[in-house]
Amino acid sequence: MVPRRHFLRKTLMLSSLFSKTALLAIFALSLPGCGGGVTVSLVPVSGVITLDGKPLSNAKIVFMPQASADKKKAPVEDSSGMSDAEGKFVLQGLKGNPGAVPGTHKVVVSKMVTKDGKDVVPSTTEDPALALGNSRELLVPQYSNPLESTLTATVPEKGGTVNLELKSRP
Repeated sequence: MVPRRHFLRKTLMLSSLFSKTALLAIFALSLPGCGGGVTVSLVPVSGVITLDGKPLSNAKIVFMPQASADKKKAPVEDSSGMSDAEGKFVLQGLKGNPGAVPGTHKVVVSKMVTKDGKDVVPSTTEDPALALGNSRELLVPQYSNPLESTLTATVPEKGGTVNLELKSRP
């Protein structure tokens, strides 16, 4: 017979599995694919992200280039960044190179908070709040779920500033 405390601990950890799926999907979708050694040209991109007009801090922002009709173009590469206390972010490619691929992107934004509303910074998978299932996604699926996100942005050919203005209720 399994002691009750072990059963409760496992139940709590399993119950948080569903809420973490969106966050894990963001990182899974940004994994590199087969590129055949072709390099991707990135342009510098920075911006400010706000929620209801206020800076959104500690948010993970992922830009996923949309498929091009031109099959001869270099393979696409996702870019991501974290927002600071002022909502400012700088995008980096998968290998840590600064920037993003020019063109239209699907954008996914995740902001994890503890149940009492404190920020969870996804710096490691060993974060105690994530490990204990004591966190939740602050943003609606239209922003945070890679399969449901309706947020898009265009990265200019020479790079530049791309600001993101989110609403609590889009």
